Amino acid sequence: KAFYLPKDKTTERRDFLRKAVTSYENAVQIVKNDYNMFYNLALTYHILGDYRKAGEYYCQAINVGPMNYEAHYNLGLMLKHLHQETYAIDELEKAAVLASSSYKGNSQYIFDILSAVSMDALQKGVPAKLAEQDKEKDDNKDDNKTKSKNKNSDEDLKVEEENLTTLMENFKKCNSKILFESN
Repeated sequence: KAFYLPKDKTTERRDFLRKAVTSYENAVQIVKNDYNMFYNLALTYHILGDYRKAGEYYCQAINVGPMNYEAHYNLGLMLKHLHQETYAIDELEKAAVLASSSYKGNSQYIFDILSAVSMDALQKGVPAKLAEQDKEKDDNKDDNKTKSKNKNSDEDLKVEEENLTTLMENFKKCNSKILFESN
């Protein structure tokens, strides 16, 4: 309802959004581990400007539904807004890859945003990649090279399964979670 009110009804809009938060939080207690519940709760907090809570719930949505691009995308946009370019790039890259298979128009838009954030990071001298992820990728490449030297079809299948597991774990990982955790 908040989005159907005229723009000058700011107080009423916020009231509807707060009611939505209450409803989603109650739903999350009932329906455990549901991507849509976590995502909608994160999006509502994001709109309200509670970025800590939004980040927590985006990360939970990503953990439950790592192959859904929307949570990665919106978290990436929020991180960009918070001037966390390195983390934003991490999430926008995941969103772009996930959207590229099914949502061609969205994918191009995401790549454009990713490019802009990458340029911002470059201009600020901020690393575009998370050091921990780069090390993991390098380690996995070395492992795969070693494995590929001893090829046969069973080993190929095992390597592919391990690569798929590694890919899923990467998409499931919400590296920016540390920014939103309460101390």
